[in-house]
Amino acid sequence: MRRVLILCGILMALTGMLVCWPLAQVFLTHEAGHARILEIYRDAQADGRIRLRAVWELRTGDGQWLIGDAQSSRFFRRIDDPVVEVEEAADVIGRLMPDRHGVAHGVKAFWKANDPAGTAFIIDITQTHPWRRYIAGLAACGLGLIIARLAWANGRWRLL
Repeated sequence: MRRVLILCGILMALTGMLVCWPLAQVFLTHEAGHARILEIYRDAQADGRIRLRAVWELRTGDGQWLIGDAQSSRFFRRIDDPVVEVEEAADVIGRLMPDRHGVAHGVKAFWKANDPAGTAFIIDITQTHPWRRYIAGLAACGLGLIIARLAWANGRWRLL
């Protein structure tokens, strides 16, 4: 039973690490900060849906101001501007643009330090919670390591 628990713990930890790999890779190669959405342009499509193009600004660590429009999927791969239904477009715009009191919600932005203007991007504006999969991956990794460690401890459920 002890070996089975150790194996299950290690497999759970490895699975969690695989789920978190895109996030870990981006944090190792990019700088992170908060961008402010300046405007979201709507472009009507032939099928009745709307393409959303977000223009955002960001202040890098060295004091440069960047204005960009690049977006990335929740797997940190560049994507074209998202195309959504009309109702969803209104919800996205209402969620990201400043409210009537002028309070604007920031979005997470990433860029490479040696080329911020060419590499900066934000996460897809239509995704409300792109971080859930990474939180679940971290939890699986941690829980797997705890299970493996407890099972390793002389076959008893105690810590050394």
